[in-house]
Amino acid sequence: LVEILLRVGFVEDAGKICHRFKLDASDIFIHLTEACLVAKDDSKEWVTLRRFLKVFDKIDIPLDECSHKEEKDDLREVPLFNYHCIVLEIILQKQRNMEIPQWLLSSFGKWCNFYQGLQGSVRSFAGSQSNPSKLIRMLIRYNRLMEACKLCIVLVNAMNVQDIYDKSVISNLPWFPHKLFDQLLGSIPDQQNSDVVMEYKTQLEDAICAYAKLVDDAQKRSVIGLKY
Repeated sequence: LVEILLRVGFVEDAGKICHRFKLDASDIFIHLTEACLVAKDDSKEWVTLRRFLKVFDKIDIPLDECSHKEEKDDLREVPLFNYHCIVLEIILQKQRNMEIPQWLLSSFGKWCNFYQGLQGSVRSFAGSQSNPSKLIRMLIRYNRLMEACKLCIVLVNAMNVQDIYDKSVISNLPWFPHKLFDQLLGSIPDQQNSDVVMEYKTQLEDAICAYAKLVDDAQKRSVIGLKY
Protein backbone atom coordinates (compact mmCIF):
# COMPACT_ATOMS: atom_id res chain seq x y z
CA LEU A 1 0.00 0.00 0.00
CA VAL A 2 2.78 2.42 0.92
CA GLU A 3 4.54 1.74 -2.38
CA ILE A 4 1.33 2.43 -4.32
CA LEU A 5 0.72 5.69 -2.45
CA LEU A 6 4.26 6.86 -3.19
CA ARG A 7 3.90 5.95 -6.84
CA VAL A 8 0.84 8.18 -7.22
CA GLY A 9 2.36 11.00 -5.16
CA PHE A 10 0.47 10.64 -1.87
CA VAL A 11 3.54 10.97 0.33
CA GLU A 12 1.69 12.40 3.33
CA ASP A 13 -0.75 9.49 3.37
CA ALA A 14 2.10 6.98 3.08
CA GLY A 15 3.80 8.70 6.01
CA LYS A 16 0.67 8.61 8.16
CA ILE A 17 0.25 4.87 7.57
CA CYS A 18 3.90 4.09 8.41
CA HIS A 19 3.79 6.23 11.52
CA ARG A 20 0.43 4.91 12.73
CA PHE A 21 1.37 1.26 12.35
CA LYS A 22 5.11 1.68 13.07
CA LEU A 23 6.13 0.38 9.65
CA ASP A 24 9.55 0.74 8.07
CA ALA A 25 9.61 4.11 6.30
CA SER A 26 12.78 3.60 4.26
CA ASP A 27 10.92 3.74 0.93
CA ILE A 28 9.39 7.07 1.89
CA PHE A 29 12.79 8.61 2.61
CA ILE A 30 14.30 7.20 -0.55
CA HIS A 31 11.41 8.67 -2.53
CA LEU A 32 11.61 12.06 -0.80
CA THR A 33 15.40 12.36 -1.09
CA GLU A 34 15.38 11.53 -4.79
CA ALA A 35 12.67 14.15 -5.31
CA CYS A 36 14.74 16.70 -3.38
CA LEU A 37 17.79 16.14 -5.56
CA VAL A 38 15.94 17.46 -8.62
CA ALA A 39 14.29 20.31 -6.69
CA LYS A 40 15.52 23.65 -5.35
CA ASP A 41 17.06 23.89 -1.90
CA ASP A 42 14.06 25.67 -0.38
CA SER A 43 11.40 23.64 -2.18
CA LYS A 44 8.47 21.92 -0.48
CA GLU A 45 10.23 18.57 -1.05
CA TRP A 46 13.11 19.57 1.23
CA VAL A 47 10.71 20.99 3.81
CA THR A 48 8.71 17.75 3.80
CA LEU A 49 11.87 15.65 4.08
CA ARG A 50 13.08 17.55 7.13
CA ARG A 51 9.67 17.37 8.77
CA PHE A 52 9.45 13.62 8.20
CA LEU A 53 12.93 13.08 9.66
CA LYS A 54 11.92 14.83 12.87
CA VAL A 55 8.85 12.63 13.18
CA PHE A 56 10.28 9.24 12.20
CA ASP A 57 13.90 9.21 13.35
CA LYS A 58 13.35 8.63 17.04
CA ILE A 59 12.18 5.91 19.36
CA ASP A 60 10.40 5.87 22.71
CA ILE A 61 12.25 4.17 25.57
CA PRO A 62 10.88 3.08 28.95
CA LEU A 63 11.58 5.54 31.75
CA ASP A 64 13.40 2.91 33.79
CA GLU A 65 16.09 2.72 31.07
CA CYS A 66 17.13 6.30 31.76
CA SER A 67 20.39 6.37 33.65
CA HIS A 68 19.64 9.34 35.93
CA LYS A 69 16.44 10.33 37.65
CA GLU A 70 16.68 13.96 36.66
CA GLU A 71 17.06 13.00 33.00
CA LYS A 72 13.82 11.07 32.73
CA ASP A 73 11.73 13.94 31.44
CA ASP A 74 14.21 14.59 28.63
CA LEU A 75 14.99 11.05 27.57
CA ARG A 76 11.64 9.57 26.71
CA GLU A 77 12.59 9.80 23.05
CA VAL A 78 16.00 8.80 21.73
CA PRO A 79 17.04 9.49 18.12
CA LEU A 80 17.50 6.36 16.07
CA PHE A 81 19.20 8.06 13.15
CA ASN A 82 18.53 5.32 10.59
CA TYR A 83 16.59 7.51 8.18
CA HIS A 84 19.14 10.33 8.38
CA CYS A 85 21.70 7.78 7.21
CA ILE A 86 19.46 6.72 4.32
CA VAL A 87 19.05 10.35 3.22
CA LEU A 88 22.78 11.03 3.42
CA GLU A 89 23.74 7.86 1.55
CA ILE A 90 21.36 8.62 -1.33
CA ILE A 91 22.83 12.13 -1.60
CA LEU A 92 26.37 10.72 -1.64
CA GLN A 93 25.47 8.03 -4.17
CA LYS A 94 23.58 10.17 -6.66
CA GLN A 95 25.22 13.58 -6.24
CA ARG A 96 28.87 12.87 -5.43
CA ASN A 97 29.92 16.50 -5.79
CA MET A 98 26.94 18.02 -4.02
CA GLU A 99 27.63 19.91 -0.82
CA ILE A 100 25.97 18.08 2.05
CA PRO A 101 23.17 20.27 3.45
CA GLN A 102 24.32 22.00 6.61
CA TRP A 103 21.09 21.16 8.44
CA LEU A 104 21.76 17.46 7.82
CA LEU A 105 25.30 17.61 9.18
CA SER A 106 24.07 19.69 12.11
CA SER A 107 21.52 17.01 12.93
CA PHE A 108 24.26 14.39 12.99
CA GLY A 109 26.41 16.68 15.09
CA LYS A 110 23.70 17.26 17.66
CA TRP A 111 22.37 13.72 17.94
CA CYS A 112 25.74 12.01 17.83
CA ASN A 113 27.12 14.25 20.58
CA PHE A 114 29.90 15.57 18.37
CA TYR A 115 30.02 18.60 20.64
CA GLN A 116 29.98 16.72 23.95
CA GLY A 117 33.25 14.86 23.81
CA LEU A 118 31.69 11.46 23.06
CA GLN A 119 30.35 11.24 26.60
CA GLY A 120 26.76 10.03 26.43
CA SER A 121 24.49 9.36 29.38
CA VAL A 122 21.91 7.08 27.76
CA ARG A 123 23.88 4.37 25.99
CA SER A 124 27.45 3.64 25.15
CA PHE A 125 28.35 5.18 21.81
CA ALA A 126 30.27 2.13 20.64
CA GLY A 127 27.03 0.16 20.27
CA SER A 128 24.59 2.99 19.84
CA GLN A 129 22.59 3.95 16.78
CA SER A 130 23.90 7.45 17.49
CA ASN A 131 27.48 6.29 17.16
CA PRO A 132 29.28 9.17 15.36
CA SER A 133 31.59 6.72 13.60
CA LYS A 134 28.61 5.57 11.51
CA LEU A 135 28.49 8.97 9.81
CA ILE A 136 32.25 9.30 9.43
CA ARG A 137 32.65 5.83 7.90
CA MET A 138 29.98 6.68 5.35
CA LEU A 139 31.82 9.87 4.40
CA ILE A 140 35.07 7.92 4.02
CA ARG A 141 33.34 5.29 1.86
CA TYR A 142 32.20 7.98 -0.57
CA ASN A 143 35.54 9.81 -0.51
CA ARG A 144 34.18 12.85 1.30
CA LEU A 145 37.40 13.14 3.22
CA MET A 146 37.32 16.84 4.01
CA GLU A 147 33.90 16.59 5.70
CA ALA A 148 35.08 13.49 7.59
CA CYS A 149 38.22 15.26 8.83
CA LYS A 150 36.27 18.31 9.97
CA LEU A 151 33.87 16.18 12.02
CA CYS A 152 36.70 14.15 13.55
CA ILE A 153 38.45 17.36 14.59
CA VAL A 154 35.24 18.45 16.32
CA LEU A 155 35.08 15.09 18.09
CA VAL A 156 38.63 15.30 19.44
CA ASN A 157 38.46 18.96 20.41
CA ALA A 158 35.20 18.37 22.28
CA MET A 159 36.90 16.12 24.82
CA ASN A 160 36.54 17.65 28.27
CA VAL A 161 40.02 18.78 29.29
CA GLN A 162 39.05 19.26 32.94
CA ASP A 163 37.74 15.70 33.14
CA ILE A 164 40.95 14.39 31.61
CA TYR A 165 43.00 16.13 34.33
CA ASP A 166 40.72 14.82 37.06
CA LYS A 167 42.41 11.63 38.25
CA SER A 168 39.05 10.22 39.34
CA VAL A 169 37.98 9.65 35.75
CA ILE A 170 41.26 8.48 34.24
CA SER A 171 40.08 4.88 34.26
CA ASN A 172 36.78 5.87 32.66
CA LEU A 173 37.78 8.09 29.76
CA PRO A 174 35.23 8.52 26.95
CA TRP A 175 35.30 6.12 24.04
CA PHE A 176 38.00 7.16 21.57
CA PRO A 177 37.72 5.68 18.05
CA HIS A 178 41.41 5.02 17.28
CA LYS A 179 40.69 2.63 14.40
CA LEU A 180 38.29 5.08 12.80
CA PHE A 181 40.86 7.88 12.86
CA ASP A 182 43.52 5.54 11.47
CA GLN A 183 41.15 4.53 8.66
CA LEU A 184 40.46 8.16 7.77
CA LEU A 185 44.08 9.31 7.90
CA GLY A 186 45.14 6.27 5.86
CA SER A 187 42.57 7.20 3.21
CA ILE A 188 44.32 10.52 2.57
CA PRO A 189 47.60 9.98 0.70
CA ASP A 190 50.41 12.48 1.15
CA GLN A 191 50.05 13.31 -2.53
CA GLN A 192 46.39 14.29 -2.10
CA ASN A 193 45.61 16.88 -4.78
CA SER A 194 43.48 19.04 -2.51
CA ASP A 195 45.54 21.34 -0.30
CA VAL A 196 42.43 21.94 1.78
CA VAL A 197 42.04 18.22 2.58
CA MET A 198 45.72 18.00 3.50
CA GLU A 199 45.32 21.00 5.81
CA TYR A 200 42.43 19.31 7.62
CA LYS A 201 44.42 16.08 7.81
CA THR A 202 47.24 17.95 9.55
CA GLN A 203 44.78 19.62 11.93
CA LEU A 204 43.30 16.24 12.84
CA GLU A 205 46.74 14.71 13.45
CA ASP A 206 47.65 17.67 15.67
CA ALA A 207 44.38 17.39 17.60
CA ILE A 208 44.88 13.65 18.21
CA CYS A 209 48.46 14.22 19.39
CA ALA A 210 47.35 17.01 21.73
CA TYR A 211 44.62 14.80 23.21
CA ALA A 212 47.02 11.88 23.64
CA LYS A 213 49.45 14.17 25.49
CA LEU A 214 46.68 15.36 27.82
CA VAL A 215 45.75 11.78 28.67
CA ASP A 216 49.40 10.80 29.19
CA ASP A 217 50.03 13.79 31.47
CA ALA A 218 46.87 13.05 33.46
CA GLN A 219 47.88 9.42 33.93
CA LYS A 220 51.33 10.46 35.16
CA ARG A 221 49.77 12.88 37.63
CA SER A 222 47.44 10.13 38.83
CA VAL A 223 50.38 7.76 39.43
CA ILE A 224 52.32 10.45 41.30
CA GLY A 225 49.25 11.20 43.42
CA LEU A 226 48.90 7.54 44.37
CA LYS A 227 52.55 7.36 45.42
CA TYR A 228 52.17 10.24 47.80
